[in-house]
Amino acid sequence: ENYGNNQNQLDFEYYIAMACGGLLDYDTGEPNEAFVAIAGDKLNEYLKILSDEATNAADAKSNPC
Repeated sequence: ENYGNNQNQLDFEYYIAMACGGLLDYDTGEPNEAFVAIAGDKLNEYLKILSDEATNAADAKSNPC
């Protein structure tokens, strides 16, 4: 399948991490219980993906908005 402009360059874990971004506490930026449950042992990986995308870091995978 093609996922937007990145044409299969992103794995499914990337999309799970981005979806979990909606489960960060608005005030603290910390993951809530649902995020932690979904991420499991990939919590830090997901948080890094979200941070990279939010700051348009060199490791960001998507195009800036």
